[in-house]
Amino acid sequence: MAFLDEAIVALLKANSPINTVVGGRIYPIKAPDNAVMPMITYQRVSNLRESMITGEQPKLTETLFQLDIWVSQYTGQNSGISTLRTISKNVRELLDAYRGTTSGVDIQAIMSENEFDYPWDEVAKIYGVTQRYRIFHRE
Repeated sequence: MAFLDEAIVALLKANSPINTVVGGRIYPIKAPDNAVMPMITYQRVSNLRESMITGEQPKLTETLFQLDIWVSQYTGQNSGISTLRTISKNVRELLDAYRGTTSGVDIQAIMSENEFDYPWDEVAKIYGVTQRYRIFHRE
């Protein structure tokens, strides 16, 4: 069985501009302790299935999917904010309006819904951006 989160991770890892910077560090819900930056975490926020009175399988599922992009203050020669903005832009350009089948998941549409910053975390020494996408797909 194919899962939406696996399909989204496959898209991100197959994208050279994203994977070059993130290096495959894409984790479900919570990153491992002492994870290397920059990285991405993800989670399903909601998952709505069409109800079918006839007892048929739902034809389309609507999922609110969240990506959190994390960077430290400095990454190589770039400031953390510059790296954060670049990754965010590349992820948004990849996913927004995407349609296709990947990792066995039939994605009908991905729509960018919201994006916002996390302020500098003095304890963890990281910046973050949250992006939320509404995804229509077949299960």
